Amino acid sequence: MEAKRLKQFTFYDLYYEALKGLPDEAAGRMAKNICRFMFTNEEIPEPQDDRENFFWSNIKDVLKDVKRIEERGRTPKNLNEKMPHFMFMETYYKAIKLMTEAESGQYIKAICEYMFYGTERKLKPPVDMYFSFAKKKLELSRKRKSSGSKGGAKVRVKVTDDEIARATEKKNQQINEWIASYSSEEQQEIVDALFEIIEATQADTVMDFTQNRLQKITIYMLRGCICWTE
Repeated sequence: MEAKRLKQFTFYDLYYEALKGLPDEAAGRMAKNICRFMFTNEEIPEPQDDRENFFWSNIKDVLKDVKRIEERGRTPKNLNEKMPHFMFMETYYKAIKLMTEAESGQYIKAICEYMFYGTERKLKPPVDMYFSFAKKKLELSRKRKSSGSKGGAKVRVKVTDDEIARATEKKNQQINEWIASYSSEEQQEIVDALFEIIEATQADTVMDFTQNRLQKITIYMLRGCICWTE
């Protein structure tokens, strides 16, 4: 599959951990390099000092993996499950290119703080203007993420063997008490009616009780209830 140029990419809190450890000017350089790497095929300038090199070395492998996956139209699900993230739009990079390195550092930190912590820092012109434009898209991203988390994967509750045994014993007791409340003749009629229902479903094994079979059982039981009440 031919790789396509990205218009957005997944931005992880790992990147912000690196950015916030740098002064604004250095953070701005790194933000530009992150965007340049993800959005273009341009050569990335070497870090200017050991500190920048340290932080860049801690994120570059993740950047490579994410770019490779997303250029093929896929989602880095494994990384998404491990780290907080949001979608970084190309329009944010366009704003970064219009600012100085120090301004870009303030801008990228403001975006990350808003998305990861829900806080807004005070910004001066022109950074405040660029952030104001970005905030509209960021708000949509946060709403979609919030909606997705509310309707996310179902939580599976682990049930122990003891709990199953207790529940089964209780259910058996309830059935026995229910059957005992009828006379011997009525009990025989109930058993005969249950066998008629099972035969009507044409089920030979427990596995044969598919959704259609269960629907038939329900119909026959309803019919039986109507007859018993007449």
